Amino acid sequence: MEVRRPFAMLRPSYHAASLPSPPHSLLPLRPCRCAEHAAVAKAKATEAMRADCEPAEVLASLDRAEVYLAAAASLAPHDHEILHARAGLHDMRGEEAEARQCAAAAAVAYPPCPKPRIALGSLLLRAGRFRAALRHFEAALAAAVVRRGEEAEDGDDAWEVRHSP
Repeated sequence: MEVRRPFAMLRPSYHAASLPSPPHSLLPLRPCRCAEHAAVAKAKATEAMRADCEPAEVLASLDRAEVYLAAAASLAPHDHEILHARAGLHDMRGEEAEARQCAAAAAVAYPPCPKPRIALGSLLLRAGRFRAALRHFEAALAAAVVRRGEEAEDGDDAWEVRHSP
């Protein structure tokens, strides 16, 4: 049984509005820290699932991740990495429609990043929507090729050195 708590009913220490207001220059750091905490909570949930721990332990970790990502999203609602992380969290919970929606929003928020397209393609593949999945995989590949070309133009050849035969 899935336990869900509304964000507004959580303890005040988790809610972004209860934190002291930082100087304006530090505002971008707060969503990043929230996303880092969410990643740790998601990793703990994954470890708990692999170790066949109690469902309550898994749900508690997923709830913590949801709280942190909700806080990050309230501060940076159009950040592609936060949207991508939320897609992963929804996927872990089995909420496929929400996962696809967040992955699509992440892809729109920052088209040069291939990760949300890959995630969306995987979600669509699992749903049996093969042509749509292929379109997103092709878009991810095109974005990665363009991105790699830009890195090469910038003189960043570390990738080629590490991965050349």
